[in-house]
Amino acid sequence: MDPIGSRERRPAPKRDRKRTNYGEDHRAPTLDDALAALRGLAEENEARSEKTIVFCEDRLTLLSERAILSSIGGTFLTEVTTFARYLSGPGALSKQGFVMEISEIIAQSQGELVCFRPGAAQAVYETVAQLSASCVEPAMLRAAAEGTEGILHSKLAGLALILERYRERLASRGLLDENGYLALLPEKFSSGALAGDVVFFCFSFFTRQAREGVHAALLYAKRVLWRIPCGKRGVLHQRGGPPLPRNRRRDGCAEPGLPPCSLREDAPR
Repeated sequence: MDPIGSRERRPAPKRDRKRTNYGEDHRAPTLDDALAALRGLAEENEARSEKTIVFCEDRLTLLSERAILSSIGGTFLTEVTTFARYLSGPGALSKQGFVMEISEIIAQSQGELVCFRPGAAQAVYETVAQLSASCVEPAMLRAAAEGTEGILHSKLAGLALILERYRERLASRGLLDENGYLALLPEKFSSGALAGDVVFFCFSFFTRQAREGVHAALLYAKRVLWRIPCGKRGVLHQRGGPPLPRNRRRDGCAEPGLPPCSLREDAPR
């Protein structure tokens, strides 16, 4: 088995061409309507003694748990979680730990960095996290820097150095950050961990690594459902829809219609 901090890309599980599972689209006019639909699904599966696992963003876990508990109470059949919580374990690095690591690297590399100072660790963390989630390698940043000059060259070269040393520190200490968790999703899902229905609830987008895990869920889960509120702002806005395989869109599958909205007709939209 690879070291827990290794950045070596794991091969995605092979797809079974005989099984075609694109998931079921369930859109809702508002977040409240989406929560009501989630509650109804949990009730149906509880009645059949079937398991349900709900993946959502951190900001929606409490709302989702409350919606489910309000109807079925305590249960061992339904779980609400995030990708990081689902995969976390010994050697997991928190967001605060991530920022501290970046701060130490910047402080120790001041003679080599032109644009970054220790006080900018939080901002640099956000950039490094996005680069990692998009599977950008230090060599790619250095190649991009070669075609530039001035401040842009210094920033790209500095980010390449920080990203490289950050990964080296994780690997040497046996740590795994949130982006490392996501790389393990396909392997986790293919191991038989998905025994029932899987719901991806109100995600605004999926990173490249998360999409690989979602595609694995489409292969190995009993059923995959998308619960998406289609409002205009904030968490109610889903610009691109779920990351369904391109051939589904090419084959002309119809978009699901919206159920009636729970808001009054004169309510602000």
